[in-house]
Amino acid sequence: MLVYTNISENFIRLIIKGYVISIPGKFRNKIGPLDISRSLIDFGDTFLGTTKDEIVTIYNSTEDTIYVTPRNKFDNIELSVDPQLLEPGNSGEIKVKLSTSQSELGKSLISYDFEITNNEQIHKSKFSILYNVIEDFSTLTAEEIADPPILFTSFNKIDLGTIEPDKLTTKTIEIDNLGKRELVIHNIISSNGMYDIFPLKQKIESGGKGTFQLSIKPTTKRNNIASKLTIISNDPAKSVISFSIVGKVDMSEDVSSNIMINEIQINEAEKMIKSYKGKDELVILDVRTEDEYNSGCLEEALNIDFESSNFKKMITILDKQKTYLVYCRTGIRSKDAVELMSNMGFRKIYHMYEGIKGWKAQRLELVNPK
Repeated sequence: MLVYTNISENFIRLIIKGYVISIPGKFRNKIGPLDISRSLIDFGDTFLGTTKDEIVTIYNSTEDTIYVTPRNKFDNIELSVDPQLLEPGNSGEIKVKLSTSQSELGKSLISYDFEITNNEQIHKSKFSILYNVIEDFSTLTAEEIADPPILFTSFNKIDLGTIEPDKLTTKTIEIDNLGKRELVIHNIISSNGMYDIFPLKQKIESGGKGTFQLSIKPTTKRNNIASKLTIISNDPAKSVISFSIVGKVDMSEDVSSNIMINEIQINEAEKMIKSYKGKDELVILDVRTEDEYNSGCLEEALNIDFESSNFKKMITILDKQKTYLVYCRTGIRSKDAVELMSNMGFRKIYHMYEGIKGWKAQRLELVNPK
């Protein structure tokens, strides 16, 4: 907050610290004019061929009758709103059932589009569902366990070197099967949506070799080529393995001086936080929901929920000249937040793309914001 008085021409910067105390029975998240207990369902790791159910509470705190209509459908998810017509002061439920029998292995984030009508006004909002489908190896026979497929790569990271903007760059990646059974690559996923991967699935015979193409065409504005590449297979010992993709885009000096967006790993983020300790130049931005934030966050992290309707409004208050370290749970929401901040004029942004999940995996410290 900036304060101006009539005794000086200078502004005084006033910092207000504190915590928001939630009111029992009230929700801080919204979809349109409707209060909701949470705007994201995270089913976590889910075995292939199983089902899971979740319920989210909605509440009409307005003085108008609200009608709720989901507008899209997905084959592996059943979603219903009960009741669809909510009178003022009444509660309802969004019921979600996930069935993974026909799902692809790997992580997915989907968004339901809602039309919420009150007082003849139509509000369009989104409701997100996150899940990670994994294979259940407990059903393997003793023979299959004794002679499994074995996935082998000759690298522990993929280095694209220096590449030119606005030019398609393609790299061929090799995978070997050193096992005695057929290796099935179920899916290949990049945490950076700029990459195209082909093929995503393939079968590699015993002693054989498979390849896939990794392609990217960066621009001077979209120049974050760092990513995490995840390969999902039927190798029981390495069913999910991840590699870092590194490299940089060769930009002219005048462009690179204005844009500074970096995808960084957990160890780099930890070093960065330590180097800025006690300084005011770094803002650690947690874009998860309030509930996620309260369950444990990085020390001195500021929480602005990316899924909230006022995210962009809150971001405009921040100082664009400072350096920002942005994270969420798995790097999905924070990736969108970083792109939005870049378009809004923020120039020094660091994206911890492995998220708080990667931070926990390295047994690093979290604090309770309360």
